[in-house]
Amino acid sequence: MDPLVRIGLRTARQVGKQILPTYDRPPYGRMGRTALQTFIKNLRSEMLHIFEDQIIRAYPTHSVSSDFTLNPTKDSVQWFIEVLDGETNFLRSLNDFCAAIGIYENGVIRHSLIYHYVDDQEFFATVELGAQVNRNRLRVSTTNKLAESVIALSGFHSSDPRQNSKLVEYIKLLYHHRVEFRTSGCTSLDIARVAQGKHDGCIASIDSLITKQIGALLVSEAGGMATGSCSANSYTVFSNPSLFGLLSNSLALSESINK
Repeated sequence: MDPLVRIGLRTARQVGKQILPTYDRPPYGRMGRTALQTFIKNLRSEMLHIFEDQIIRAYPTHSVSSDFTLNPTKDSVQWFIEVLDGETNFLRSLNDFCAAIGIYENGVIRHSLIYHYVDDQEFFATVELGAQVNRNRLRVSTTNKLAESVIALSGFHSSDPRQNSKLVEYIKLLYHHRVEFRTSGCTSLDIARVAQGKHDGCIASIDSLITKQIGALLVSEAGGMATGSCSANSYTVFSNPSLFGLLSNSLALSESINK
């Protein structure tokens, strides 16, 4: 395991120990809207501070950011950290929430980390060195028929009617092929389960290029494929190679219907 991956996962475990006592007492039902917003803002700040403290202590020249709208630069090692993907799940004591981390060297992603706080699952991948979960090798599924597939839908909360129409058409197309759908409320974990072979594919609406690249590295190093990892396309497909063309073509068809 690369030293950068080791410190990232070690810190994520430390953060998990700090927040799990709160998870056991769901904040959502105990606070008003304003109090809840203040609570989650302060919690995110505390979580990020732990990451910053541990990373900068070990690597003083590295930079740490939670702003996924930034573009990685080519003159430093940068850590992009989403400390709480699946925030709504956390607030309602649903167990699918995680940390998602991309480590960039010279502007290129080198390491992808996803840590499931509740299940203590450590997903990570390094370019050309494969992907693992808790030291076990990750491999995507071998399912080659849509009728036998389990596909995750993630991140679809657009207020744009055209985007929603595309999603409806896409689901209709896949439904006719008897696809089984899943949604967890946590995009990073939906993608990680594709790498793990639990899901055969994931169709995600992701605004952040960094989030796409974190997921694409994990899935590709597990033998899968991804679209949109280098651009800001509306939807991204993550899947095993056998279903990739079918899912991508169906997505393109659904988008053409709404033009």
